[in-house]
Amino acid sequence: MSDRLANGGTWPQISYCVMGLGALGSRVMLNLLMNRRVKPVVTVDLHAAAMPRAAALAHRVRMPLELARTLWTVHQVTRKGGSRPVRSGQRERELPPELAAVLDGARLAPSTYNSQPWRFEIVDHHTVRLARNGERWPAVHPDELGWAENLGCALGALSYLSHGEWEAHDGALTDQSWFAGRFRLDRLRDDFLTRQGVLGARSTHRGDMLSTPIDCTTLKQVEKLCADRNVELETMSSSEARSRRLGRTERDKSTLICNVDELWAWVRKRADAEFGLSSFGTPHDLLGISGVAGRLASALAGPAIPDVVRRRVLAGVVEHRRARQLRNCGALLVLRGPRQSVADRINAGETLMRLWLALVEQGYAAQPLLGEFGGLGIPSTKDTSGDSAVLAVLRVGKGTRPPTTRVARCPLATSVKWVE
Repeated sequence: MSDRLANGGTWPQISYCVMGLGALGSRVMLNLLMNRRVKPVVTVDLHAAAMPRAAALAHRVRMPLELARTLWTVHQVTRKGGSRPVRSGQRERELPPELAAVLDGARLAPSTYNSQPWRFEIVDHHTVRLARNGERWPAVHPDELGWAENLGCALGALSYLSHGEWEAHDGALTDQSWFAGRFRLDRLRDDFLTRQGVLGARSTHRGDMLSTPIDCTTLKQVEKLCADRNVELETMSSSEARSRRLGRTERDKSTLICNVDELWAWVRKRADAEFGLSSFGTPHDLLGISGVAGRLASALAGPAIPDVVRRRVLAGVVEHRRARQLRNCGALLVLRGPRQSVADRINAGETLMRLWLALVEQGYAAQPLLGEFGGLGIPSTKDTSGDSAVLAVLRVGKGTRPPTTRVARCPLATSVKWVE
């Protein structure tokens, strides 16, 4: 309830819940018809019933807090009159059902610091233009074209949910009416509801993963997916990744936290407003350093700490966290290809999104590293040119538990613009 009220989306009806309610209702009705006494309230928690005893007890202990949190969310939404208004000067228009369904999936795509720097420009009932929303992109980010990979992820979600044709646009970035290209929707995928569920289940998994290698069937599937898009795929085990990726010089460590003061200021300013907090998330989650490490980084990011001390400590925190991440996973998938132009970046983002969703379909968890989609790191500056640059690094494995946090998303209406 908290997630749907904050982020929108459909309210799913799970089959065993429906059948369970039917079984309980028929049993109660039978007792009443036979003039037997029944309980005023009948409670069956199938979620806890399927857990081990210790986990079930912990679940029941947390339940009052979860109920209080949910009731508070309901109260806040009700007090403000339901869904949030569209902050736009245009009159709100109703989207075609099929187009609204695929765009609602596209807004769930990952983006750098959850900036969601896309705008969906509706041309007609079957055509949407994918454009950049510069107001949502952090100007302090060192990668000037990083937003293009985010647009590519949104495009990957569009093509995952529907059959359609993408037509890239070659206009200059300086043009005020610039857009990346047009996507013309033909029809929804036959298994649209299943794919919609996969897209909703995708998230950044920052926790521990099992060290079990990726099975051959899944590996062949992602290899074919990358080959079809002219992207090289390199698979490394966790031990090999630690030996090859953690040997950084002091100069490399200092680049991991460049512009951190400006970035923290930008993230905090956006999250200060209630709309920003509910649509973009908290600063710690946006920077990918929640928990104890996040609080330490937040304290060190303040102006009271000398810059030299701050950089040394933050670099140590980042390196320690990276070492733990590389140790607790099944494999690292390194994507390589060209990333010089906007078209290259969009292709890289689309490939990453489709690969990530293919992993989710097989029950794998994933987390992008190198900072393209959050965290204090940035892609290595010595490997950003040519036809074999590092596009993304995915940490992959079987998750030991569900993600502890899921970042929010802006309502679809705030990212849609009608063009005549």
